[in-house]
Amino acid sequence: MAFVWDIEKLLAVDYDEFCLIVLNCDLREMKIQFGRLWSRAVCRVCADGAANHVYNIQERNTLTKYVPDIICGDMDSISSEVLTYYKLKGCEIVTNSCQDTTDFTKCVSELLWRHTTNQLRFDKIVTVCSTGGRLDHMMGVIQTLFLFSSDSLPSITVVAPESVTCLLHPGKHRINVGSDMLGTYCGLIPVGHPCNSVTTSGLKWNLDNQGMAFGQLISTSNCVTDDVICVETDQPLLWTMTTEQ
Repeated sequence: MAFVWDIEKLLAVDYDEFCLIVLNCDLREMKIQFGRLWSRAVCRVCADGAANHVYNIQERNTLTKYVPDIICGDMDSISSEVLTYYKLKGCEIVTNSCQDTTDFTKCVSELLWRHTTNQLRFDKIVTVCSTGGRLDHMMGVIQTLFLFSSDSLPSITVVAPESVTCLLHPGKHRINVGSDMLGTYCGLIPVGHPCNSVTTSGLKWNLDNQGMAFGQLISTSNCVTDDVICVETDQPLLWTMTTEQ
């Protein structure tokens, strides 16, 4: 069974019924149209520290009101001023004090619980974050993608200032990237387990039933050469590519 990841539609904000998760990052760094993503999402969730950045954008732009539907996390990063402000605005506060999971994992878990209990309908989750700064934070993002990588769950795509990333679960995938993104760099990186067989098309350096593992082969600084990339993998495989927005 083939699964389609339409990056071109994502960047054009043409997705229907997606939820937006905002992680703790400086939103001024984002080249995507954050306001369009925010306005089109069926539900907007902020990790607790991210609410500070959303609040700051709102203060600078009085024409647009950024009020999250949910703020979720252990509440160790959100300022008391911002927390009080959003409570008064009717934002739902979900406190989860577990220190064994990241705020990203908490946000995804909260959305999926509402999805499985039919409280909220959506097909995809789009996450805004930054890939710069602390490497451990980015590894935490990848861990969350791995935890929720299943064809029975809504897909999760991570959008950063100059990249877009998703975790491909075992099977066949069709990735629509769009002609305006030709020649951008991309990578395929095994996560959680070595891959015994990976086959691709549409890349400068394609794989043909090849194994991938740390200490052996991983694909970095590869290049997109077609509007459509096809990837078949037998284990979870991280797909990431730079964007030209």
